Amino acid sequence: MSDLRWYLPLEQCSTLDAIRSQWQVLLEQSQMAPWHNAPRYTDAMLSFLGNCTLAPPLKLAALLACGAAFDFDLRLAVGLLQEEIDALDIPWPEQVAAAVGDNGPALPVVTHDAWLGAFIAGRLAGLRETFGHDGVRADHWRQAFWDRYLEMTCRHAEIDGVRRALAQGADPRADGLWRS
Repeated sequence: MSDLRWYLPLEQCSTLDAIRSQWQVLLEQSQMAPWHNAPRYTDAMLSFLGNCTLAPPLKLAALLACGAAFDFDLRLAVGLLQEEIDALDIPWPEQVAAAVGDNGPALPVVTHDAWLGAFIAGRLAGLRETFGHDGVRADHWRQAFWDRYLEMTCRHAEIDGVRRALAQGADPRADGLWRS
């Protein structure tokens, strides 16, 4: 299996719990876990976000639940998938709606672990809130994602990925301003 396609077995999963049971094992097998090599981990996350066929809410929930925020800027994921999540228009639970309702709709997360569901909701709300504090909108992070994805696919000579990134508006002359 190609290192960049480490996530392919996850595409058979229909729940966050099923994804979580395989996530670390797959990253370990491909030696793309953050403790192996941070740049390879970043490439793994970019590839997962840009190529994986999971539904956007499940893809974002998986990254928020399993992703290492110290080794990958999760704002790239939220920016990339924001439109798809916002289109769902899921209300926040009444208990937290007043505190985080201004940050956009909730993410429909189904898991047997109530704490994990709350963690994901909090992580999403916090990331969206950083957009306001940074003065940067989600669409800027979407652009940053495609620029980084283009750079990664060029390094790995992934022609289809280069085409996809350019079709999404990636700037081949991006100066790295958005790098985290």
